[in-house]
Amino acid sequence: MDAVLLPAGTIQEIDQQCRAFFWTGEEHANGGNCKVAWDIVCAPASKGGGGLGFRCLRTHNICLLLKHLAKVHSPGLPPWESRFAASYGWSPLRDLGDVHHLDTPVWKDISSGLDLLRSSTKVAVDKGRATSFWLDLWIGTDTLASRFPALFSHSLRPNIPVDAAILTLDGLSTYRPRLSLSAQLEFGDLQILLSTVVLDLQVPDVEWVNSTTRPLPRNTCPFCDLPETRLHLFLQCASIRPVWDALQPLHPNAPGCPSLVHPAAHSPSDKVHASVLIAVLSNIWKRRNAMVFTNTLEDLFRIVERSFADIYLWSHRCNSQSKKALLNDWAVMLAHLARNL
Repeated sequence: MDAVLLPAGTIQEIDQQCRAFFWTGEEHANGGNCKVAWDIVCAPASKGGGGLGFRCLRTHNICLLLKHLAKVHSPGLPPWESRFAASYGWSPLRDLGDVHHLDTPVWKDISSGLDLLRSSTKVAVDKGRATSFWLDLWIGTDTLASRFPALFSHSLRPNIPVDAAILTLDGLSTYRPRLSLSAQLEFGDLQILLSTVVLDLQVPDVEWVNSTTRPLPRNTCPFCDLPETRLHLFLQCASIRPVWDALQPLHPNAPGCPSLVHPAAHSPSDKVHASVLIAVLSNIWKRRNAMVFTNTLEDLFRIVERSFADIYLWSHRCNSQSKKALLNDWAVMLAHLARNL
């Protein structure tokens, strides 16, 4: 679901298994076992109406794919993101949203969410290189395509970025010749509107969730405005510093480590230490996902509390009595720390 758009039949099969488990606890269920429609069960519990907050798999699948479009708009530090953006984003050969005969089925599925992304976001334009001139909401309260429909119908590049559109505006090189009268009138209004636009070629565009004050969670940490690198997310973010301060027996100075390898190398031969470290890191990741996907800011004690629960369960799968005892000791310590955070 994070990489491809699942076929409708696959989602239907998964939903059938979920319904059967929820209503009967068995592998199969018939219509008589289901008390209400599955769409109602999947409705958000916070909005009433009888929903229980089960995830709608199709919606969740589409939303997971949107993050790839965010990377195309603003690639992060990994080289593959720059390569991905150069291959499918704006370039001298194509605009983001253009259809190409060499597009892969996976990219076609990802790009199908472009309209949803544009309809739910607003862009703060600086450089203008990663913003659709006509179809993104970047100036005013409506897209330029909806404000100037006659002129947009003459555009030869409907997905042209802002910087290229402004650069070629006076020459009309990106429009079909012989504009209609209504298109000519709209062109004059567009020139007046754009006369106040000044691009900053040194600052990238920023995409924001429409009608909110929080930016899209793509390359910045969801808890602060710093870049979301692995090192920052797991060790250095100020929002989790109290956790590492409390977990000094696990590592005396985890936020000061230059890489994620160093906390593990603190006790390289101790598998129990590695297990506890994995539990803490995985629960930091869960807290991050709760913020990104449901906009839920979890208390820090939840990281340690869930880590304690994981360690306690893992201890029951441990064959070595000595390691089991060590895991139980860690679990007791984590439980104590969770109460004090």
